[in-house]
Amino acid sequence: MMKKGIKGTLFVLLSFLLLAGCNDKDEKSKVPETEIPVKVAKVTFGTLTDDNALTGTISAENEVAVLPKAVGEITAIYVKKGDKVKKGDVIAQLDDTTERNMVEQQQKSLEQAQANLQSAQNGRERAENSYMQAQASLKSAQASLQQAIDNIQNLDYQVQNARNAYQQAKKNLERMKSLYYSRKISLQEYENAQSAEKSAKIALEQAELSKRTSETEGIKMQEAAVEQAQANVNMAQTAIKDADVAVQQAQIQVEQAQLALDSAMEQLNNKVIRAPINGEVTEINGKVGELASNANPFAKIVSKDLMKLTVKITSNQLSSFHEGDELDVKVAGLAGTYKGTVTYVSSVGSGFGLFTVDLEIENKDQQIRPGMIASVIVKEIKQADSLIVPVEAVIQKEGKTVVFVVSNGKAEEREVEILKYGTDLVAVVGKLEENEKVVISGQNLLDDGNKVRIVEEE
Repeated sequence: MMKKGIKGTLFVLLSFLLLAGCNDKDEKSKVPETEIPVKVAKVTFGTLTDDNALTGTISAENEVAVLPKAVGEITAIYVKKGDKVKKGDVIAQLDDTTERNMVEQQQKSLEQAQANLQSAQNGRERAENSYMQAQASLKSAQASLQQAIDNIQNLDYQVQNARNAYQQAKKNLERMKSLYYSRKISLQEYENAQSAEKSAKIALEQAELSKRTSETEGIKMQEAAVEQAQANVNMAQTAIKDADVAVQQAQIQVEQAQLALDSAMEQLNNKVIRAPINGEVTEINGKVGELASNANPFAKIVSKDLMKLTVKITSNQLSSFHEGDELDVKVAGLAGTYKGTVTYVSSVGSGFGLFTVDLEIENKDQQIRPGMIASVIVKEIKQADSLIVPVEAVIQKEGKTVVFVVSNGKAEEREVEILKYGTDLVAVVGKLEENEKVVISGQNLLDDGNKVRIVEEE
């Protein structure tokens, strides 16, 4: 702007000297009208915007107060202020004697419960084997009973054969007796018939006795064996059910013991103070030997990877901010600019009519620190859909606001009305058209109708 002003001043002085030289000549002599050298710029149509710097304070996007998860005496501190830590790093240790003992006790309880479970599972396996054996014994007893039944059928056949043989021998004896007393056979033949009849009778009696014995003893014994085998199967089934219950109970005991161990381990882990985020330790509130509790922060960790800039804006500026927008941010004391992403735009204003806007800034070089002052540069819309000319083109002449337009080598004075001022441009309304050329240097020397010569165009 300063260079542009100096150039404009020199240009005006040059034009003035040229005019003065012309006036020194004889006014009565007829000389061609001098062309006044001018600089011009085109009229544009569009939106007048201007850079607006909004200032706010930098804060850490993620700042965490580290609270111990348990109460205990501090036995060790592994960091100091300014140290860089990563999420999960151990930064301090509390006394954990009681918790370690509890963990050891719960581990033994778990081992005992697991042993009980194994024993119950072994008992279940034995009960299953006993059931299979009982099933096999039942099948064997049933087969023996069927065999005994089959034997009875065979004995029935033998008794029937013996009875037939006895009836035949008895008839033969009657016949031989008649023949003997009729002296048709010898005594020997008669006695042989008697012996045969007695043998057949004995054989019949033995067959009937064998049948009766099998019926009264063999069948009943096999039936009893089947009943006993079935009872053993039922007992084995009951034993399996009991074993299943024992396994379930043992499993529950293992789960309870595991929960108790997990709880003890959690209490032990709570005696370790860890960094919840990546960042820099900015505060340490405690010393070895002091008591730490979850009522007071032990440390503070600030993540410098992301910073937050908070600015206040008016309702007129709300349209310039939308979540996700990327804007330039200038941090006081640091060279260059940073990119800030809008993460929050308040929908409710404060009591002063201001709205809060948060921007997230990547702090890769770790140069930005909380508390620094920064400004965000936004394009503010001052006037939409208007004619726009350079601010130096607009001058005051005889109480009117005018611009000079170059047309056919002459300056035409056009009256305009200013709508909005920008830093370098101004929105106007008047008898102007887009792409017309307005004078931006030499305009103060012009009158309507003066001949002009364009020496520079922007």
